[in-house]
Amino acid sequence: MSYTTVSACAVVLLLLYAPTTRGDDSPDGVKWLRTDVPSAINSWVSKFTGDYTTESVSETVVTSSSSKRVAGQSSLRKSGKQYLLYSLAEGVKPSEINQQARGLNRRYYFSLDRNKAGSDWLLVNIEDVRGKPAESWSEQARELQGTVDSAAVSITKLRLSAGLTAIDKLPDLPGFKATSASVAGPNGRVLSVDFEYDLKTASMQKSIHTKCQVEFDLEMYGLPRRLREETLPVGEGRDLTATIQRVPDEQGETFDFKSVSQASVSGKVQQKYETTTKISFRFGPSPDSAFTLPAFGLTEPPGFEPPPTPLYVWLLSTAAACGVLFVLFRLLARRHSRALA
Repeated sequence: MSYTTVSACAVVLLLLYAPTTRGDDSPDGVKWLRTDVPSAINSWVSKFTGDYTTESVSETVVTSSSSKRVAGQSSLRKSGKQYLLYSLAEGVKPSEINQQARGLNRRYYFSLDRNKAGSDWLLVNIEDVRGKPAESWSEQARELQGTVDSAAVSITKLRLSAGLTAIDKLPDLPGFKATSASVAGPNGRVLSVDFEYDLKTASMQKSIHTKCQVEFDLEMYGLPRRLREETLPVGEGRDLTATIQRVPDEQGETFDFKSVSQASVSGKVQQKYETTTKISFRFGPSPDSAFTLPAFGLTEPPGFEPPPTPLYVWLLSTAAACGVLFVLFRLLARRHSRALA
C-alpha cells in the first residue's frame, strides 16, 4: 500500500501558497527559518510522542479541461506499540473507491482491502509478531510503524519542487538567499519570508532558479499557511491560498481547511484545485480491540486468539471480591447493631 494518504493528515498543513515580493537581504528571515518557526512547530509536534488518534475527511474539486470530484478519508491510531492506518479514496465514478486498512498489535500485523461491492473486508496478509524484535518484522509491518510514528514530524517540512524539506534546512538549499522578511497579522503573529534557491535534481543537466514565499502563523503553532513557488525561466508556478480555523477542545483539537490552488505555465492556469478538509486530533490511548481484526468485522484467525486469562488472575479477582463483600457485611452488621441499641 502507498502511504501518501497517511501523509495527507500532515502534509495538508504544508501546501498553502501566496504571492512573492522582492526585498533586501534579510538575516531575520534566516533566523526565523532556523530557530523561531521550528521551535513553535515542535511545541505542537511534541504532543504526538504519546498515544493519539487523527481522523481526516476531505473533498477536492479538480478543474482542468473538465471538472471532477475526489473525496477521501483517513485515520491513524497509536497506542503504545500498537498502530493502525485506515484510508478511503473515492473517485468520480462509484466504482472508483479504494479502501484499505493496516494494523499492528502485540500479536500480529494485518492488512485488509475492501471488496468491490464495499460490503466486506478481505484479509490480504497476516504476520505473527509475538516475541519477535521489530527488526525481524516484514517490511510492511515496519513501514506502518514508521509511517505513524513520523506522521507528525512531516509537519516540520515544506513540499517544494526540491522535495520535502525541513524548515530549518531551507537555508541549506543550493543557492539559498533570503530576500525579505516581515511580520504581519493583527497580533504580529504571521511571519513572511521570501527566498530564492537553485533547483537541481538527478535528472536535470543544470539547475533552475526558483523563487518562493512562505508564511507561518504563530497563532497556530507556526504551521505554514501559505506558500508560492515559481521556477525561472521555465515559468512554471504553484499558487494556493487557504483559510485555517483551529478549534481546541478537552481531548484535542480540530483544524478546518478551505483552500484553492492553481498550477500554471507562463501565467496560464492549467489546473485548479478547491479543497475542503477537516482534521481532528485526539490525544490519549485507544482500546486494544481497535487494533485487531474484530474491529473490522472479522474473526481472529486460528492461532492468534488472545491468550486466556491466567488462573491466578481469576483467583486474585475472586479474593478481592470476597474481601469487598466481607467489608460491606461488617458495615451493615454494625449499623444493624446500633439500630437495635
